Amino acid sequence: MNPPHLRILFAVLALSLPGCSSVHTLMPPPVAFSEGMVPGMEDVDLFGADRFLPVHFATDRAPDADAACGYGNARGEVLRLGVATLELGESSWPFADVVRRSVAGEKVRVACVQAEEHGRLWTTIPTRAADFPAARDSTSRDDAIRAGALRFARSVDEQLERSRLRDVYVFVAGYNTTFEATVLLIGQFAHFLGRDSVYLAYSWPARQSALGYVGDKESGRNSARNLRELLLLLARETSADRIHLIGYSAGATVASQALLQLRLMHRELDRDALARELRLGRLLLPAADVDLDFVRSLGLDGIGDLFDGISIYASSSDLAVWASGWLFFRYPRLGSGNVGLTGEEAAELRAERLAIIDPDEAQRQAGWSDFAGHSYWYRNGWVSSDVMLVLRHGLAPGERGLVKAEDGIRWEFPEDYPERLRRVIERLTAEGDVPSGR
Repeated sequence: MNPPHLRILFAVLALSLPGCSSVHTLMPPPVAFSEGMVPGMEDVDLFGADRFLPVHFATDRAPDADAACGYGNARGEVLRLGVATLELGESSWPFADVVRRSVAGEKVRVACVQAEEHGRLWTTIPTRAADFPAARDSTSRDDAIRAGALRFARSVDEQLERSRLRDVYVFVAGYNTTFEATVLLIGQFAHFLGRDSVYLAYSWPARQSALGYVGDKESGRNSARNLRELLLLLARETSADRIHLIGYSAGATVASQALLQLRLMHRELDRDALARELRLGRLLLPAADVDLDFVRSLGLDGIGDLFDGISIYASSSDLAVWASGWLFFRYPRLGSGNVGLTGEEAAELRAERLAIIDPDEAQRQAGWSDFAGHSYWYRNGWVSSDVMLVLRHGLAPGERGLVKAEDGIRWEFPEDYPERLRRVIERLTAEGDVPSGR
């Protein structure tokens, strides 16, 4: 078998890895925590009360009693809303041990032990009833069809009331990812960020099969409308200050389609009006499996007006993204290292407050994330620290320790990144904005 054929074989294998079939231990700690840069880590109250961590969820998977946490791979069409409970560590561990072990990078078990469904989002219920327009109107709060979704919105607000930063982080996972894995991954970020704010897992009906990739991409496109309606619910029915969106791998396709729909629905609004109407904050697209030319077309429709800032993590070592491009006639993907932007396009993107981050040096310095090079944004301690600074503080790349690449387009991790990061955290702490959020 010659090298090109080997690369194609590895590509097919990589496509079976992007989402991880299940996440059963906590991710490696961000370097900001593992090297003791965040003050007060010895304070257990930093992370909350106990080993059980709530994560809000939205899913259009069909219920399945045999699946972990109750939702399987089949399309469910309607969007179901609720709160999942994660358990960290062993029952015999005091919670102080969970904190100490997770910061030290020891193995800490994490599992989804319960998913309580609050109800269905009324605007996603298929119907041809004559009163369908009335069903979409959210002014009648007593209508039973709205009760479950409004209960969910109240649950979001209750968590925001207990938080210092009143933001919502919506995570859209990629292909080959279970409901449980989606909830577990965003829950790990919630753990390291002190359980402050609301962390919401959006789980669309992806299957766990390399051969199902193309079909799952279709399911993702079908789910875009439901994600759009979720973002509208959060904007209209909760008190969140800002709603941030993370689209990982094939989840970036779901997110970009939903955002296109949102922008076209509000095409008459300018940036300031959109901020008031939708309250969208930051968009993160790590390892994005989405066609680069489609992303260019999104810019023509003014997608950049929806957000305060957009961060794209793109790696030339991401075999899974390379495999996707190979399957789709070698059309380049947004998450590949060579995004092929011209200098003029790069200037326009900077004007739109968009940054492209290259994680390859972080992987060389701090260790590769996995065989496919696709999970670096949460498994590499340097990159996950940068992600948290974006999510939590919205700092520009140069303000959080990154340096401009030679091409003048991308941002890179310098060899002395940990030292630079330490200075960033010291500055934030001096300003009273502790990175952990407490």
